[in-house]
Amino acid sequence: MKMKKSILSLALFALLFTACTRPSHPKTSSPEIQTVTLQFVDFSAAVGPGPSYTFKDSAGSTIYFNCNNDTTTSFFITLSEEEAKIAGDYVGGDPKLKGKWFKIHYQPKEVVIGCTAENKGIVDCIVKAELIADSIKTDFPQP
Repeated sequence: MKMKKSILSLALFALLFTACTRPSHPKTSSPEIQTVTLQFVDFSAAVGPGPSYTFKDSAGSTIYFNCNNDTTTSFFITLSEEEAKIAGDYVGGDPKLKGKWFKIHYQPKEVVIGCTAENKGIVDCIVKAELIADSIKTDFPQP
C-alpha cells in the first residue's frame, strides 16, 4: 500500500511539474541565442518561480536558468523514496552531470511562472546544452 501511495504521489508530482512549468508562446520575437561555458551545480524543483538549474562560470559566479527546452539533456533525476525524504523533494540534480562543464545556448523567453496562466515572466531558458568536459582548469594565472 505504501509503495502504491509513493508511486501515485510521484506520478501526480510529475504531472503537476510538467503542467506548471511548460513555457507559453512568447508575445514578442525571441532575442538572439547567447552561448556561455558553465559548470552544472544542481537542480531544484522549487515552489514559486519554478525549477532552477544552477551553474557556475569559470570565475565562480552562480548563474540560474528557469527552464530547459533541450530534450537531449535532462539535468535532473527522480529520487528514491529515501532520498526524497532527506531532500524534501522527489527530484534532484543528476549526480552524473554535477561538476561537468557544458556549452549552454540560451535565450530569454516569456513563460508561465507557477500554475497560473496569468502569472508570466521573462526567464533565461536553455535551448541547447552540450557536454564539453568533465573539468576545466579554473585557477588561471592573473596577468
